[in-house]
Amino acid sequence: MDDNNDLTKVHFGGRWWRNDDDDTASSMEHSWGLGTFIVRFQGSSKLVIRMKSAYSGLYYTCQIDDNSQEIKLLHDNSVEYFEVASNLVSTQEHIIRCGRNNEASWGTTIIYGLTLDRGGELLQAEDPNVDNTMIRFEAIGDSITAGFKVTSNSAYDPLTIENQDVFHTYIRSMADAWNTSDYNVIAKTGISILDHGQTDVTMPLEWSCRHFWDKWQVTCPTLWDFSNWQADVVTINLGTNDFFHGHPTQQQFREGYLSFIQDVRAKYPNALIACIEPIQHSCSIVEDNNDAVKLNIITGIVNGLEQAVNDMSDLKVIYYKTTTGNNNSDDNNNNNNNQSWLDCTTNTTDFVDYIHPTVQGNEKFATQLLQTMTKDVRRFFPEKCGGSGIFCKKTVVRLPPSLSIKIAAATAVYLFVLVLFLFSAVGVCRCRLLRRRAVQWCSRT
Repeated sequence: MDDNNDLTKVHFGGRWWRNDDDDTASSMEHSWGLGTFIVRFQGSSKLVIRMKSAYSGLYYTCQIDDNSQEIKLLHDNSVEYFEVASNLVSTQEHIIRCGRNNEASWGTTIIYGLTLDRGGELLQAEDPNVDNTMIRFEAIGDSITAGFKVTSNSAYDPLTIENQDVFHTYIRSMADAWNTSDYNVIAKTGISILDHGQTDVTMPLEWSCRHFWDKWQVTCPTLWDFSNWQADVVTINLGTNDFFHGHPTQQQFREGYLSFIQDVRAKYPNALIACIEPIQHSCSIVEDNNDAVKLNIITGIVNGLEQAVNDMSDLKVIYYKTTTGNNNSDDNNNNNNNQSWLDCTTNTTDFVDYIHPTVQGNEKFATQLLQTMTKDVRRFFPEKCGGSGIFCKKTVVRLPPSLSIKIAAATAVYLFVLVLFLFSAVGVCRCRLLRRRAVQWCSRT
């Protein structure tokens, strides 16, 4: 087999960075979830990636060629050469797309190179959104966005790299509905807006960093270069850990959230920023209506979030509720009029542990969000989100009837003139030919 360390022909999506300090060759590294990579090659029956995953290993979801079926693969960190695909037809060209299932807290993924069959050729993989026709989508969040225990069957199951899977969250469902594969996830379990002393570092400090960093590092080692990729849509789903790990006042959360969305706006000046009400609020209203302390904390967080959005005075910074009905915190007597999107009862199959949605719960959550959010995506990015309803379709440019008639008439006139010109040219040529022949005949006689 042949090793190929030229990673310039691989397309990397998300916050990958090149590490030129490696002793052997330049490597590509990634920490935040859903780092995707696309490999295109021919003349090989298999693809093996020389890589390293943090801890004991990580999971990657891959798609081979145009097969809609995805495969979930475990890269055991004790094995440097990771076989992604085998038994391929070596005489055909192949494209393999992969993405990381596990969140930032599991550590860094490092790719050193690729291995093909002897004689195999690595081809240039293209950015699937090179023409910028798909929505560029970034999701910012905590464990709910990261897919904490999303595939687990019990609240008592421990968190593992197997049951934590971003590809089974509401984010994947939304990206599919918007017909885009150009999306990334910046999420970590336990992260919050404010520092409560229990949530490690906060998202306002983490988000602008190239990779996730720990408190012991004191500050972000390297900032991310946002000029490399500009999001069209940014969703922010934060506040749940501020509720569980802290007791912020409404004003404290308002100020912290406002500062964060101002930073997001500065980095993504043209994006639609969707600020999502923590879904835990709906369950708190349903289950904790008699617990005034809990209800006041989560209600203060939600009200502070909404006020921060209003403080922006930005038409493309929008607050999205996750309950249906009256959600006015100033009238606690009406709290029972709110309808939770997910089942918050003790027999629920929508939550793993009354905090983190199951696969089914994530799908329901996405469907509800899409009902309102897709309309705004289409409003601000009609060229990327055609169609109607919750799904985006590729826009087909249709001219107004009056303009179509004018263009058709102009085209007809142009074709008529062109035909006359061609006939005239042919006539002139014939006349010149006849004249030449006549001169030749006269000279002979």
